[in-house]
Amino acid sequence: MSGKLSMFEPKALFGYFEDICAIPHGSGNEKAIADYLVNFAQTHGLRSYRDDLHNVVIYKPATAGYEDRPTVILQGHSDMVCEKVASSSHDFLKDGIDIIVEDGWIRANGTTLGADNGTAVATMLAILSDDTVAHPALECVFTVQEEVGLIGARNLDVNVLSGRVLINLDGGPDFTAVVSCAGGYHVDLRRQYATELPNGQALRIEIGGLPGGHSGVDIQREHANAIKLMGRILYAARQAGKVQLAEITGGGKDNAIPRDCACTVVVPEGDAAAVRAAISASVAEILDEILETQPEASIQVKEAPLPATVTALADSDAMIKLLFLAPHGVLATDVKNDGYVTSSINLGIVTSDGAFRLTFMARSCVDSLVRGTNEQLFLLAELLGFDVTTVDGYPGWKYASVSPLREALKACAAEKYGHELVIERTHGGLECGVLAGRMPGLDAASIGAHAMGAHTPEEKLEAKSFALSYRFLKDVLAAL
Repeated sequence: MSGKLSMFEPKALFGYFEDICAIPHGSGNEKAIADYLVNFAQTHGLRSYRDDLHNVVIYKPATAGYEDRPTVILQGHSDMVCEKVASSSHDFLKDGIDIIVEDGWIRANGTTLGADNGTAVATMLAILSDDTVAHPALECVFTVQEEVGLIGARNLDVNVLSGRVLINLDGGPDFTAVVSCAGGYHVDLRRQYATELPNGQALRIEIGGLPGGHSGVDIQREHANAIKLMGRILYAARQAGKVQLAEITGGGKDNAIPRDCACTVVVPEGDAAAVRAAISASVAEILDEILETQPEASIQVKEAPLPATVTALADSDAMIKLLFLAPHGVLATDVKNDGYVTSSINLGIVTSDGAFRLTFMARSCVDSLVRGTNEQLFLLAELLGFDVTTVDGYPGWKYASVSPLREALKACAAEKYGHELVIERTHGGLECGVLAGRMPGLDAASIGAHAMGAHTPEEKLEAKSFALSYRFLKDVLAAL
């Protein structure tokens, strides 16, 4: 290998990761990486399976002496979240990730890196290609569309798998095993609107520079939601005069806390001064609240050309009220377990292309809590004249009181590395939870390397940890 990661060992591991980065593989665009995986299997004389969604399974027989051991499933997802900074011209449909190495960390140039979950793909390929690794029979599962609702895991034909021990590779950091996760529901609200000719002054409001983050694992960090901030500003403006929306857009993924939001509004000439003053006051309040912890935050308000049409006042009012009232953030915690988040919701996307549309993601490890959150959304939609157009979910993963795999991970960490294994639950969704629900008797855990900034252009992977996680997995397979 002569690429940007050639200075790191083991070379095969980092080489496969660099290969993956060179292949566009956003959610729903996994055909090319599936082709790569199937070609890899053929090149290495391994049997493979591929379905219509581009889920791929590669099988490898047990090494000598391990033939009677239970088959182990290794699993990760082949898609990535496609986010970039506003100034980036990167095209995720055709451009590979531009890798940068800096102080022992691997990151991308203005985009998400795809360590979530390219590390899993590279790890499995390195294991499969190394005939010196001792292991039971392996079934390496590469699922698709994890980032948009765990679709690959939910639709994989589990009958192609014989194993009942699953090591998911979408966890981390070092010597940490996730053994429970939240379920999640995607909810879309939609309202058709009427349009009319504008009359008055147009203003452009742009919010950006927020840290964003993963709506599961970062929700408790209380990063500001750009869409909710916009709702607050627009509601303050509406209190001062008539406000009609021309367009609004914000966020990009329902499982990512929105980093930016922008809208254009039109206000009557007679209300313009009062509305501008209300907006300025609201912006000043917000910045005073968040700049200390989110110093890159920016809210710009400026005059704009008068748009061709605006949304009717009643429709604009309904939208502004929904943006202001919509729930977001942590809803409940488990006070008995260090304040672990048990219920939350993220308002992740807003658009106005022919209709107002808002997309939420509600999460909980307690089914009754997430049902209650959804019912609140449904009622809010009913009261404000929105339709609930999509409800799609996946189950949570309950902690298992008995887990031989968990004990094996603990023993390997202690005996080989002198580390105590940290056992965690996550508020994010994990595919091993979906698979556990579909495969009775599955013993599962999630491990992985140390990465930061998932789902944002600040995503980065610690090279040393990536190598360590690979070595740890090899030792675990030998122990199993």
